[in-house]
Amino acid sequence: MVNFTPERVDALMNAGTGRRIMVVGDLMIDRYLWGHVSRISPEAPVPIINIADEEIRFGGAANVVNNLIELRAVPVLVGTVGDDSWGSVFRDMLAQKDLSADGLIRDPSRPTTLKTRIIGNNQHIARVDREKVAAIGPQVQQEMLRFIAGAMPDIDAVILQDYNKGVMQPALVQEVIRLATTHDKQITVDPKFDNFFSYRGVTVFKPNKKETEEALAPVQAISGRLQPSRDGRGRSATERGAALPSASVSRPPGVDEASWMRLVSELGAGSDELARIVAHLTWADAAARFRAAAPGSMLRRELAGQLDAGLEERLASRELHAAEALAWKRALLEVRVDDPVEREAMLRAWRSRQPAGAFASPAQGPDQRQRRFERLQAELLTRHGKGGDARVVEAELDALRARVYGTPASED
Repeated sequence: MVNFTPERVDALMNAGTGRRIMVVGDLMIDRYLWGHVSRISPEAPVPIINIADEEIRFGGAANVVNNLIELRAVPVLVGTVGDDSWGSVFRDMLAQKDLSADGLIRDPSRPTTLKTRIIGNNQHIARVDREKVAAIGPQVQQEMLRFIAGAMPDIDAVILQDYNKGVMQPALVQEVIRLATTHDKQITVDPKFDNFFSYRGVTVFKPNKKETEEALAPVQAISGRLQPSRDGRGRSATERGAALPSASVSRPPGVDEASWMRLVSELGAGSDELARIVAHLTWADAAARFRAAAPGSMLRRELAGQLDAGLEERLASRELHAAEALAWKRALLEVRVDDPVEREAMLRAWRSRQPAGAFASPAQGPDQRQRRFERLQAELLTRHGKGGDARVVEAELDALRARVYGTPASED
């Protein structure tokens, strides 16, 4: 364990004074609407919130600016805003902090990313996102790089802040790293899944646990399969003269080239086993990206189609348990089908097409069922809390009772 003395803490806190730190990444505005809830809308079962206060803060990569200011450093912000009123608000926010807006590139093809949080009676009720999750165009990238190249000699360090919104494209990232390395600048990265392996040659690489697990899942999956596959005379695919991959063979995302070449040399470029492994890794990659994608985004919808197409194969090969497959099917239908009635009908039809007994629960005695019901009941009540709607809670308890004991739910 590292022990810090008060003197050491002061020295670290003061080390940033006057340092010019460039921050490159996905810029956002965090907007908070504070209000009071006194009644439920007659139009729908939602609260009516009378807004009493509004607060606007830097969000995303721009939030790093606030931290740097607290350390008495001088932030140099680089990113994109839309050609809209919120882009003007963002520039005004920089001016209020006596910071330059020269690194802000106006992109007419996308709005300024705005995250609006609605809070009633001190409870976070909803969040409304206004954004476009897509790669920025080559012209915008070039404008950003021109500014970065001109400012780099006077910069002390670079922070790359990735939120998977489209700014941190691999070509842009690699050029920023090259420029910073050429000028002997320290580079710190806070990555996200999409470009996880693009940040080679940086000083500090700081993913969190979830980001690391999602990015390395394909690597971990393939490492367990790299066992020599030999024929009856003990020869590997390489010894049998199996072909190495041609230019048309695609390496799965997240798998390094050395591991990929070794896998192909052991299994053979055209083997069914190789095709099955690649399909599994590609599905796993899409699943991780789906979980990380913004709700309602086009990327999430596109990935849902890809995942749905491979779901039955994952279930048939037992790479997904029945309960996992059913949960995935429900989640994918929620993205792809707007009508809840149609969703449920499609879910029942899909379930009926699976092999008999695929979703059957193992036989349980009375004591086991009781313990299971009590555990699930406790989870349900905890999820709803004290302020939950009693009718909703009772209906869910009825459904839970039917699921565990096999008794019909009430029809109230």
